[in-house]
Amino acid sequence: MDENLRKQLSQDTTGLATYEYIANNIDTIDELLPELVDIIVQVDTNGQFVVSTARYLHAINPEHYAASIDVLVKRSEEHTSELQSPM
Repeated sequence: MDENLRKQLSQDTTGLATYEYIANNIDTIDELLPELVDIIVQVDTNGQFVVSTARYLHAINPEHYAASIDVLVKRSEEHTSELQSPM
């Protein structure tokens, strides 16, 4: 990932900017996708963009993006479990 993009996405506190980057650059992000997914997983505390990204990648090409979809779905499941567990 180039330094300008890394700097821009390092300021992403919700996952929205990273999701938008994925959606707007889907044809050129294959090499970057694992790192982009990691960013979303780290910053999206409510799971909205984790799920949206998984759904988007699945709609585009579920086989091609299977590894990233798997990471996102697992994080979504973990997030759901965290919300449901008693404090």
